[in-house]
Amino acid sequence: MVGGRPYLYEQSVHHKAIAGTLNFPNNGVGQRVWKAMLANVRADPADFRQSVSAAARARGVRYLVVHVDPMARPDMHDAAVQAVKAAYDPIPVDVPGVDPETLPVRVYALW
Repeated sequence: MVGGRPYLYEQSVHHKAIAGTLNFPNNGVGQRVWKAMLANVRADPADFRQSVSAAARARGVRYLVVHVDPMARPDMHDAAVQAVKAAYDPIPVDVPGVDPETLPVRVYALW
């Protein structure tokens, strides 16, 4: 998450809590799921999915929302996001006249 972006607005739209706080882009629950992802980035996709899904389910984290933002700086979570992209398919989006690949957000169900 990046400061100054409409994440709390998105939370109100989809009616799901985010693993962050008003002033910080992460919280303890989110940090533990990211830790599981980062610990398994070198695993094959099936093993990555099994480990991450178990960690996410245990903490009640159902989705990972990935914002496609070419202006975002690289950070420590990039490897985990790439592993998620290899292990999970994004939730399909069916918006008439819109190519899902052009949308700035991808949502992955972790379990």
